Amino acid sequence: MNQLRINIASDINRAHERASTFADEAVAQAITAGKLLIEVKAALPHGDFTAWLEENIFVSPRQVRRYMQVAQGRPLPIRSLAASPSKTDTVTDSKDWMPRPAFIPVAGHWCWCSVDGAMAYVVEPSLAHPGFFFISHLHRRADTYDCTRRPIRADFVETWLQGEGLPDPANSEWHIRPSDGVLQALEMLQSEGVPA
Repeated sequence: MNQLRINIASDINRAHERASTFADEAVAQAITAGKLLIEVKAALPHGDFTAWLEENIFVSPRQVRRYMQVAQGRPLPIRSLAASPSKTDTVTDSKDWMPRPAFIPVAGHWCWCSVDGAMAYVVEPSLAHPGFFFISHLHRRADTYDCTRRPIRADFVETWLQGEGLPDPANSEWHIRPSDGVLQALEMLQSEGVPA
């Protein structure tokens, strides 16, 4: 068994993000992501690839197959590489389709808001994954918190916040400060603190 490079998951996620964002570079980035995915699959013991994907990659299993196919020289339409829903795709199968959110955190900044003094929400940029954020929900009265284990793409932050009880993130009063990013949730909060 070959050893995996430490940052291979970041490289795959970065190539995926670029493939989804830059149409003129989509094929080249998809081929890059596919080659890296093929490298990972070859390095892992039989049966471990799917679990590794779930733990490390922010791409749907269908999109992973598409990237690997294009890297092997199989022709695929550009719309397949961009993961847009088709007649055969379901909304739940494509993680890349969603209406444009009203609240998107500011890149290079961390922010927090408080609701009735009982709870606070903290959104921190990921140092390892530009465009992704860690989110924490602090329950002050119970002295507990929930946070994301992996960073979430900026356009999915609003949905996570709503699921944690913040009904209208776009109209909440956010306090924003510059940040280089963090490697795990609550890292900025621990270093600077959130005022009461």
